[in-house]
Amino acid sequence: MNAPFAVIVHLWIRLDLEDEFAEYEAEILNELPRFEARLVLRVRNEHFFEGGESPFEVHVLEFPDSEIYQEFLADPTLEKIRENAQDLITESRVWTDLQVIDEEDELC
Repeated sequence: MNAPFAVIVHLWIRLDLEDEFAEYEAEILNELPRFEARLVLRVRNEHFFEGGESPFEVHVLEFPDSEIYQEFLADPTLEKIRENAQDLITESRVWTDLQVIDEEDELC
């Protein structure tokens, strides 16, 4: 089995649609267990403003491996959810190819 695979997602949203974004986010996050994935960390920027450099939220997700992450991206149910939410998110940046470092692993 491959090492766990981490994904970091930065999200900028339309503030007038914050409630709709919360519903979209809940739908997506509720699907993670189907892929044996989990939300490791979610951080919200309390000083977010539209058009600013800092994102509204940052998510760190963990998948069992990169292949399952690709399945997550290609899943028809999730594609439909993402299509329905296109107007909510004004920008997103995704970092992949990140390996999870176990707490017991040495950093150096």
